[in-house]
Amino acid sequence: MLRLILKMVLRDFTNRKVRTILTIIGVSVGIATLVCLVSLTEGTMSQIESQLSELVDFMILPAQSFQRARVGAENVMDRAYLDYVKSFPEVKAAAGYLIGPAIIGGKFSIAIGVEPDMFTVVNANVTSGRMMRFDEKEILLGYGAAQNLEIEPGTIVKLQTSPQSPATEFKVVGVLDRTGGMLDAYIFMPLDIMEDLLGYEDKISIILVKLESPSLSSVFEERVDSLFPNLEVNTPGAIMESINQIVGLLNAVLLVIGGVSLLVGMTSIAATMMTSVIEKTHEIGVMKALGASRRTILFIFLSQSLMICLFGGVLGIFISLGLASFIEKWTLTFQGFMIHAEFPPSLILGALSISELVGLLSGAIPAIKASNIPPAEALRYE
Repeated sequence: MLRLILKMVLRDFTNRKVRTILTIIGVSVGIATLVCLVSLTEGTMSQIESQLSELVDFMILPAQSFQRARVGAENVMDRAYLDYVKSFPEVKAAAGYLIGPAIIGGKFSIAIGVEPDMFTVVNANVTSGRMMRFDEKEILLGYGAAQNLEIEPGTIVKLQTSPQSPATEFKVVGVLDRTGGMLDAYIFMPLDIMEDLLGYEDKISIILVKLESPSLSSVFEERVDSLFPNLEVNTPGAIMESINQIVGLLNAVLLVIGGVSLLVGMTSIAATMMTSVIEKTHEIGVMKALGASRRTILFIFLSQSLMICLFGGVLGIFISLGLASFIEKWTLTFQGFMIHAEFPPSLILGALSISELVGLLSGAIPAIKASNIPPAEALRYE
């Protein structure tokens, strides 16, 4: 019986290819939107959280840094703060850096001006070439930046901080080991030179801090708060909360878009199934005359709806894989930072479950209608 029902469903797909394909595409768009969104969000947030927690215990920024960034204010502080922080007895290591845009060969990246201590604090190693000299116009590339720019050590490049700014020549002397995180996307240069490019003097954007022991966290926070009220002390967790708030708003908008896409898909499936019921009215009468039960008719039409959504769900997952890969490459190439997509089994199973739920809900009414058609009326239908 099951094999017979499957043959009937597949025969219907074959006889109505265009309609079936369009319906499957409608479902796949909604599933692809949801899966791509969740994979990129979860993967990127997990990557950022992991890297922040591994790199440092605290990050010190100018007060209200996140709010000021949204209105375009300058987020810098005096470099003297770094010297004060290094003198605290509970601090094991500290490094500051100045962050800014960089354009090389028409491709956008993020440049950070650093001092030698930076590579000790973040435990970054040169995997190709050599360490840069801090009194020369030399740069190091993160692993991802090197892949994006397609540049090898020894290359002379022209770097701009904006499309209107003059170009400055730098020599690429090395590539850092791959970390799988934010450092991969950066271009590293001497802090003094970065200040000259951005028009600053003795300024940094962020201070990274490692403590002698996690138990000294409260002591460190109290000391910074009391001495420097114009600075913010953030743990990786606090920074993640701020990022989560921004991402949450974006997710809400995109989830609505995905939900609307699925709703359109449900409407399309329901319309397709109702059309199928009308077209098969006579066939339904024949099946009932031969002894088919209402349950069998119900199962046939529900199976058709569920199979359409299963194909749509699988297609949507494959589309999301390609779309997420494209977005990863696009953000690295044109925006200068890396994002990472994750597709755990739970996400794939969840997407297929949602697609089948859509099929069940959208196919229920047409299937019930088909099962309730009286045999005599169905046989008279032309």
